[in-house]
Amino acid sequence: MSDFSDVDKLIKYHLNHGNSLDIAQGVNKESISLVEAKLNIIFCEDYVHFLQRYGALCISDVCVSGVFDGAELEESEGCVHYDTITFYSEYPEVRSGFTVFNAEENEAYELLDHSDSKIYFFDPFSKSITPRNQSVPDAICDILETFK
Repeated sequence: MSDFSDVDKLIKYHLNHGNSLDIAQGVNKESISLVEAKLNIIFCEDYVHFLQRYGALCISDVCVSGVFDGAELEESEGCVHYDTITFYSEYPEVRSGFTVFNAEENEAYELLDHSDSKIYFFDPFSKSITPRNQSVPDAICDILETFK
C-alpha cells in the first residue's frame, strides 16, 4: 500500500534522471471547490490531497487528470473537469460518482470512485467497470513505476 511519500520518492527519481515528467502545481481549496461544483461531486480526501500537492501530473503521454491553477475549467486533456465531462458525454450509462483518473480515450479509462476512494477500470468496448482495489497513491505509483 503506497502513500504520498512514495509518490514523492518516485517523482524525485524521475526528475533526477531527466525523465519527461510534468507537474502542474498544487491548487487551493477554492479551485477544487469550483471543479467539484461544476461536476456535482465531492472529491475524496486522497484526490483532494493529490490536487493540493501536485495539481495534475503527466509522464510521457500518461496523465493523472487534475486541476490547473487559474484554468480550473480548461477544456483540454489532463483536466479532470474536461476529461470527466467528455467521458460522461460518451458513456452516459455509467453511474455518477466517478471522475476520470487517467485515460487513453476510446481505448481504456481508469476512473476514481469518490465514494470509496478506489480506482476502477472501464472498458469502452464491453462497457464494463472492474474494481482495481487501488488507492489514489497506489495508482500514481503504478504509473510512475511503469516509466522507471
